[in-house]
Amino acid sequence: ATGSATSQISVTAQSCAARITADEDTAADSIVAAMDYFRAELQTALSSGVEDAILNGDTAATHADINTTGAAGRWDTGSVTSLAGDHRRSFVGLRAAAVDKSTTRDANAMTYADIMATRSLLGSGYQASGELLMVVSPVVMVKHLLPLAEVKTPDVFGPAASILTGSIAKLAGMDVLISGFMTEDLN
Repeated sequence: ATGSATSQISVTAQSCAARITADEDTAADSIVAAMDYFRAELQTALSSGVEDAILNGDTAATHADINTTGAAGRWDTGSVTSLAGDHRRSFVGLRAAAVDKSTTRDANAMTYADIMATRSLLGSGYQASGELLMVVSPVVMVKHLLPLAEVKTPDVFGPAASILTGSIAKLAGMDVLISGFMTEDLN
C-alpha cells in the first residue's frame, strides 16, 4: 500500500518562446517554402532550449555557469546572466540538482571501473539498469567511451562494438545519450 497524496504536488509551468523576423515578401516570394523552413527552425530552437534547460538549468540567484558558456554556447546571451528570459533560468536542471544535493563526484579518469565506482555511489533506489541514463558530451563519447576496452571490439562487445558502430547506445545497462549542451567547461 502507498500513501501518495496528489494534493501536495505543485507545478509551475514555464513558457518558452522563439522568434524569427521575416518580411511578408520573404515568405510570399520565396522559391522554397519559407514558412515551413521557419517553422522547422523554430521547432529546433525550442527543443534545443528545453534540452539545454534540462541539463544546465538553474534558478539560483547566481547561475553556476556565469562566464563559462559564452563563446562556445549557441545562445546570443553569452554567459548565463540574471535575465529571467534566459531558458536556463526556467527550472533547476540535472547538473544543478546534483550540486544542490551534494551528489557530485570528480573523476580523474573515465575508465570503466571509474564509471562503475560513480554508479555505486547512487542510492539503492537508483540501481536498476533500465532507470539510469548517462548524458555525455560528444567529446566524452569520442575521447573516453568509444576507446574503452569493455566496448571497443566485437570479441568483447559483439556487433554493437564501438569500432563497428562509432557509438555506444548502452554501457553496463545504462542508456548513453550524447548532448552538445553537456560541454567540457561546466561543473
